[in-house]
Amino acid sequence: MPIPNGFYYVGGTKDTGLVISDNPADAKYQNQEIVPADGLIGNQFVWIPVDNSSEENFNKVFQRQEGYWNGSKDSYLSFCGEANAEGENANLTETTTTQEEAKAMYASVYKNGGFYVGRYEVGKDTSGVIVIKKGTEENQVNPYNNIPWSANGQMQETTGTDGGAVEISRNFDSANNYTSVTSTLIYGVQWDAIMNFIDPNYITNATIGTPNCQDSSYVKNSQGKGNYNESQNTNTWKNQVAPCGSSDDYRMKNIYDLAGNVEEWTMEAYSDNCRVQRGGFYPAPGSSLPASMRSYNSPVGDGNDDIGFRVALYL
Repeated sequence: MPIPNGFYYVGGTKDTGLVISDNPADAKYQNQEIVPADGLIGNQFVWIPVDNSSEENFNKVFQRQEGYWNGSKDSYLSFCGEANAEGENANLTETTTTQEEAKAMYASVYKNGGFYVGRYEVGKDTSGVIVIKKGTEENQVNPYNNIPWSANGQMQETTGTDGGAVEISRNFDSANNYTSVTSTLIYGVQWDAIMNFIDPNYITNATIGTPNCQDSSYVKNSQGKGNYNESQNTNTWKNQVAPCGSSDDYRMKNIYDLAGNVEEWTMEAYSDNCRVQRGGFYPAPGSSLPASMRSYNSPVGDGNDDIGFRVALYL
């Protein structure tokens, strides 16, 4: 597993979730498979392995999958499109920037056998700094929500460096002086690779003989494994987003809050006027809106305190 220049091995394994940080002081849990959230001060990422033993295996595994909704496979994937290994999106024409980004990301994942994902939802600390960490009692980190998919609130991103989930994600590497990795808003194919890392039964391609997930699987039923208020009464659940990484119960493969808390924007598009979010959100039950859930919204997205985002890195 490659440790990029400028990053430090914190702990965990390829099977339990290998954690890296951009702060050398965090390299202190190297003998532990499960890495605590407390006591770490840098931005943290987890390695997501993807089978690259052959091009055939890679193409079977690194593909978008139908998620679960209310205990059953949802029906959204057939409506969705995303820039693929050739930079092509069947639903709409992406910008040249996105096309080239997707091609570079796919090539990197194939070459290196995986990618890194933010250990937490992107958050803001009490000073307003954008970070990917839990924070402390004195300097709490809350999800960066109420944010549009792009700064212009449109289906295509701007060329700016901040203001929307896409721009902030793409600027995260330069903002933190990373020179060995490229940061992006997470792609739908990467989200599904995380789900498959958590439960290999998630891939249901018949040609590789993988069965459906069990009813108790985290990717199918995230009850009790994420911040879910489970009330549809707006007076009850309003503004109940939890701080990033608020509970170890919400950790899977050393990654926090893939289920519940805030839904997370991805690079995937639903039809030609909505972008896709994954992971459920706090007002709903985890049994119906689990970690693998796919939903969609207008790219404007502001005013929704249950929508955030997550950064991925490729080498």
